[in-house]
Amino acid sequence: MRTVVCFLSAAAILVACFATPFDTLARNYLCTAYVLENLALQLVVGLLVVAGLPIAAARRIRLPFWAGWIAGMVVMATWYAPSLLTPAVYRTPVHALQAASWILSGALFYLPVYSPAPEKRIRAVPHGVVYFLAALVFTSLLSIFVGFTRFGLYTPFLDARDTLHILNRIQEAHGLTPDMDQQTASLFLWVLSMFVWMTSVMVMFWRLYR
Repeated sequence: MRTVVCFLSAAAILVACFATPFDTLARNYLCTAYVLENLALQLVVGLLVVAGLPIAAARRIRLPFWAGWIAGMVVMATWYAPSLLTPAVYRTPVHALQAASWILSGALFYLPVYSPAPEKRIRAVPHGVVYFLAALVFTSLLSIFVGFTRFGLYTPFLDARDTLHILNRIQEAHGLTPDMDQQTASLFLWVLSMFVWMTSVMVMFWRLYR
């Protein structure tokens, strides 16, 4: 039952990301939508994949916790490099590769903490706390880069392709000009990732003392 619920939930998020106009927002209009799609796939779908693993399968997976951390953080940062973000936005095969890498790296990141096999989880203290504290520092630095780097670095969102004919409404009615969008994306990246890391620490302590 747990596996079915987790994978159905993951499938629902994938449908929301890719079978609705949200994906068009993330690729044609808003850096903010791009960040939200990243966090939904890597931090939510990745967690659901791990939580839905059968216990027998989880016990067979051997992954050093440091390898999971590196996979999650490096892949997250990689797709904010302009040289990779631009083809991911413009080319569907690269976009598909991006989405797959986000989900896989998210699952690898969460596996040492949320493995359905309790003996495979890292200890909450000190390993778990350090694990998520390091993630917090890393994503904070990444959000600073996204928000305060040179304006116009992310040219796909500066020269938006107005396929839905909503660009004027976004920029004028809602005030999401390209520079404001870039800073809003940075804020979402920092706040939402921090919420996930802090929640994970609380979950670890809850499991420790229940």
